[in-house]
Amino acid sequence: MGKVKAIVTPQNQKRLTNIAIVKYKSHGKRFEIACAKNKVLDWREGVESILDEVLQTTTIFENVGKGKMAATKDVQTVFGDKSEEDICKFILENGELQVSEKERDVQLSELFRQVATVIAEKCVSPQTGLPLTRTMVESLMKECHISIRPGIPAKKQALKVMEVLCVHDGGVHIARADMKLRIAVPEQHVAKARDLLKTVISDGTAIDETTSGKTLSFVFECAPSHYRILDVFVQEHSGNLQVLDRAVTGEGAARNIVNDAPAESSTRPEKPSSGYAMSGTTVGKHLAGKGKGKGKAKAAPFCSTCSYQSESAADYREHCKSDWHTYNLKRKVKGMPPVTIEEMQEEQLDKMEFLAVDA
Repeated sequence: MGKVKAIVTPQNQKRLTNIAIVKYKSHGKRFEIACAKNKVLDWREGVESILDEVLQTTTIFENVGKGKMAATKDVQTVFGDKSEEDICKFILENGELQVSEKERDVQLSELFRQVATVIAEKCVSPQTGLPLTRTMVESLMKECHISIRPGIPAKKQALKVMEVLCVHDGGVHIARADMKLRIAVPEQHVAKARDLLKTVISDGTAIDETTSGKTLSFVFECAPSHYRILDVFVQEHSGNLQVLDRAVTGEGAARNIVNDAPAESSTRPEKPSSGYAMSGTTVGKHLAGKGKGKGKAKAAPFCSTCSYQSESAADYREHCKSDWHTYNLKRKVKGMPPVTIEEMQEEQLDKMEFLAVDA
């Protein structure tokens, strides 16, 4: 008489469906736990603190889809004598969350909106100096075919995307808003402070000076890229740096961003000064380059820090935002002479080759 097969009915089988799976790999072994959907992220962000609301079961699996539990020997080898509850907490914190396609689309959409919000807070319209809305930024990002990468903070991606959008030739033009800062330095360092401010502030920008005892304060607006240089300066000269406004908006901001030419004749650079450029549907790195404005001014400013004669006011502003100018500013703060752009590129290349050999 042959062996009788067990009757499989819906009552005697347990299927883990409609769940989120968190995977963890160690010592060549794979461990999985079954969690409730939309609860893993709440647990990691501290919104949910009750473990039973997150887990479907405290069982440690090797493969949740097949219902195969992990071997006790493998669990002890990797996690030691920890309880199942402690192991589940560890996997929740350190494991990789497997989500469905729809959930991934929702997460990317939310991250896309967060990036657009950060850009809208830090940028303005170059024609009017007025702030942008998140909808305007989202439309421009879609027009540029920019894709957002999961797992990278929104602010970090926004800084990369801004450099692409600031040189986009169609749709809404945007520009990085200046910061309003206050620097206070002792009277013996006032001359150095004034020389530094001439190199970081755009031509025609007003500076308010206030004297208080033996300290002189400067209130001014400049590009956010110069903040670190100013911070290093005040630390080395016993000064103080204060942020009054992270993004200056209004008509005054427009005068600092664009030239006096009409809005139709664009004076924006053809390339971003440094950072990232669009490549297909992603944002990838490109070589740093100096943008030049199309229209020449009668009195083109001269950069004493780099010994560079600009072709126009717009060209001078772009030069002040370039990696070359920033590199020479750092050298100036340390009392070192400026270098040419070719020498800077050679030094950076030598440093990269040294790191590659050392690795």
